[in-house]
Amino acid sequence: MAKKKCSDKKITSVAIQDPMETVKNMIRDTGEMSEELGGFLIQVKDPDKFPWGDVFQYLLSLNHNVWIDSRDGRLCIVTCPKTD
Repeated sequence: MAKKKCSDKKITSVAIQDPMETVKNMIRDTGEMSEELGGFLIQVKDPDKFPWGDVFQYLLSLNHNVWIDSRDGRLCIVTCPKTD
């Protein structure tokens, strides 16, 4: 069995998507999103259809602190990056 040389290896690229765009694609028309405090503010427009679990898991995977708040009668998710 012949050993592969470094030059024989294929390099594949991985598309890295902007976290804000990722969340916008998740929530679609069930919420509105903006940047706040170096993190995000997500206003939930349709709590019944909002993908709660997926959004929370993704935000936590970004190493963000995540809070729930109420603003103008709407549930909101507020995040900011954790500091070490």
